[in-house]
Amino acid sequence: MKRSRVTYFTVSIGTLVLGVFVYWSDINGFVPESGLLRMTRYWLPSALWLMSLMTMLTCVWFHSTNKSHLIVSTCALLLGLGYECLQYMNIVPGTFCRSDLIALASVGILYLLHIY
Repeated sequence: MKRSRVTYFTVSIGTLVLGVFVYWSDINGFVPESGLLRMTRYWLPSALWLMSLMTMLTCVWFHSTNKSHLIVSTCALLLGLGYECLQYMNIVPGTFCRSDLIALASVGILYLLHIY
């Protein structure tokens, strides 16, 4: 399957919108209080937003010949993981969650393997 800049842009916007929808559904009480949806409502938006950022960065550096998009996407992954760690140390506001770290690392590593 041939990938194009438009494909990466569409995936980026789609994951961004899906992440916003999941987050909005949670804060407005549309997510049930039990089951799988309750577990995913905490880490799924962060993972989708990270994927959106990494995909958009790939779209911007799509035609680079020196794999700069790989370096920039790796930095985005480290930024997401670092922000979660800063929450753990109470340096930035937020709630640290191990499942967030696992989700961010999984999405980031799978995406890096995909573009490499």
